[in-house]
Amino acid sequence: MPRILITDYEFESISQEQAVADANGVELVRANCRTEDDVIEAAAEVDGLIVQYAPITERVLKGLPRLKAVSRYGVGVDTVDVQAATECGVVVSNVPDYGVEDVSDHAVALALTLARGIPDLDRGIRDGENVLDSVKPLRRFSSQTFGVIGLGLIGAATAAKAKALGFRALGYDPLHTPGTTTKEGIQVVTFDEPRGRVRRRIPARAVEQAHPPLDQRTHAGAVQGRGHHREHLPGRGD
Repeated sequence: MPRILITDYEFESISQEQAVADANGVELVRANCRTEDDVIEAAAEVDGLIVQYAPITERVLKGLPRLKAVSRYGVGVDTVDVQAATECGVVVSNVPDYGVEDVSDHAVALALTLARGIPDLDRGIRDGENVLDSVKPLRRFSSQTFGVIGLGLIGAATAAKAKALGFRALGYDPLHTPGTTTKEGIQVVTFDEPRGRVRRRIPARAVEQAHPPLDQRTHAGAVQGRGHHREHLPGRGD
């Protein structure tokens, strides 16, 4: 009978996973792995892993010769050494549509909070001060641009929601052709390099968000700029 290990999880129940395993003749085992050694010890006799946060490094993969597959809870595979997995013949999968609505809702909420100066206004009210001058000028959404770097599922959903609120929505993604418009109505612009053209195309007092997959290319890529409301939200595989 195939054996699959859930290396770690924070859910109250894994009844859904258990039901799928039972229906397919799979033995499902659980652990609470935090380190490489934890994973190697717990997974010595399993064929597959379901992972939340546990590190699946090259050392782990080479220490588990029986392993055939690793599946990540969620979108990102930044905790899995995909290259090493490929070299070891281990298939890596994820849940590409996990959290799309939740993350994009929160991203838009954070952007609107900054665009309307809510943190400064809140602190001022709590301190008994009139701080309206500190957030002026407050511009209408319809006069602002909302730029998104990374038009995966989460980035595209974020841009579409911003557009619905009246923003002019721009986006960059290497898989989209500049000058085109996405099915969500987002204008695609160029971005030759970090801090490059997309920023020059987004006017001052714009909202700018980054929703790239979290990997070696984007790990330290906190988006910076002047005159913008900025947020860097690594999409963990979006």
